[in-house]
Amino acid sequence: YKKGKFKEYYEYLYFVEGSTESHIYKAAAVAGISQDEIKKAINDRAARQWVKNQIEYGIVKLQIQGTPSVYIDGRVVLSGAVSYNLFLKLIKKTEELRRR
Repeated sequence: YKKGKFKEYYEYLYFVEGSTESHIYKAAAVAGISQDEIKKAINDRAARQWVKNQIEYGIVKLQIQGTPSVYIDGRVVLSGAVSYNLFLKLIKKTEELRRR
């Protein structure tokens, strides 16, 4: 989170199945972060606090109860996996309400 490589790191972890220690280090390597740097980050109190704050913000402030969560106009409208058709209906309904 300090090197500005969060997006690359996150995307690798998100799109590659697994969360073992080897996946963590592989994601770091893909993002250009050395094993020493990722070890320091894992053990860094500030980094742990940042992660804890992000989780707390998601749960308390945004009321995330599952992934994926979909927000429209700052409100949770879907939480968890939903069908494409339901998602499409929600988008159409939102567009209708905005036109009023």
